[in-house]
Amino acid sequence: DVGADRPRFQSAQTSYQLTEGQEKLLVDLQYTQANGVALTKRYSFKRSDYLIGVEYLVNNTTAEPWSAHFYGQIKRDTHLPPESGMVGMQPFLGAATTTSEENFFKMSFEDMSKTPLAENIQGGWMAMVQHHFISAWIGHHTETNNYFAKQSAANANEYFLGYTGPQVVVAAGQQGSITADFYVGPKEVYRLQEIAPYL
Repeated sequence: DVGADRPRFQSAQTSYQLTEGQEKLLVDLQYTQANGVALTKRYSFKRSDYLIGVEYLVNNTTAEPWSAHFYGQIKRDTHLPPESGMVGMQPFLGAATTTSEENFFKMSFEDMSKTPLAENIQGGWMAMVQHHFISAWIGHHTETNNYFAKQSAANANEYFLGYTGPQVVVAAGQQGSITADFYVGPKEVYRLQEIAPYL
């Protein structure tokens, strides 16, 4: 989601659903670059789970190496959800991540506008936290990933957070893949602890 020249993936199917007894659903979107490199963007959904697997399958049939970085982004505006009418504290709304210095580091929108975050760590995650729910990109635990959180340069009411993974190179005539996980759902503490440290 970083520009007009980004790949346009298409699906051969028009609908997807888990059938009775099926525990996993794969959704494949296809794209072929002008140079002949075929990409499949695969989403993996599991029944009763909010963790989505995201994988790019690369088929490099060209005579040159192909390289890319995984890029995962969450975009959020400053709109506050309606209040429930209950008296009490306003729940936190903003970004959270793990850094080299803190296991759980929170950033409000104001924090991100004053001091954008750029952090390189092994593994890690970047999340948007809203009351009972969370959206989070989780980088591969063995890789060094670059996490970011910042205000949009074009719109002061929009914020971007996410990460870029390390460079992946697929040699000429070879196949490879780039993977990450995306959690979107309720703050189920025990499930989040299973997914990544301190999430």
